[in-house]
Amino acid sequence: MNSYSKVELWTDGACKGNPGPGGWGVMIIYPDGKRIDLYGGENNTTNNRMELLAIIEGLKKVNKDFINIDIYTDSKYVVNGMTKWINNWIKNNWHTASGKDVKNIDLWKILCNQVIESNVKWYWVEGHSNNEGNNIADRLANMGVSSLSID
Repeated sequence: MNSYSKVELWTDGACKGNPGPGGWGVMIIYPDGKRIDLYGGENNTTNNRMELLAIIEGLKKVNKDFINIDIYTDSKYVVNGMTKWINNWIKNNWHTASGKDVKNIDLWKILCNQVIESNVKWYWVEGHSNNEGNNIADRLANMGVSSLSID
């Protein structure tokens, strides 16, 4: 595992209806400037699930090679979840402060396992604000929706 170099993930989720057909997209930028774009989708999902899945899929691609990872997302849900709420959710056996089950627990658990041995920095970027990385991730997420065969 490369403990010095840093990789960037620019991620986004999209949903046509909530729930409805959704897509996720991630642009990975390696330290040498190489770029990889990934996207996919699900027929019956939510925007928050797609936001999480974009990061999970990106981390699947880079986790075995990089410890230092910068993640850029326009999802306050994801950033707050990983920087403010996650420790209490775990301490409270995956329940919120109000005692309700954490939504999308399956994906949160996967994400937690992926980042446990990494140095991840989380960055919130304003969506649809002419940020090139976010614009690309948004296009990829929408390509994920378009790739679905919706009945």
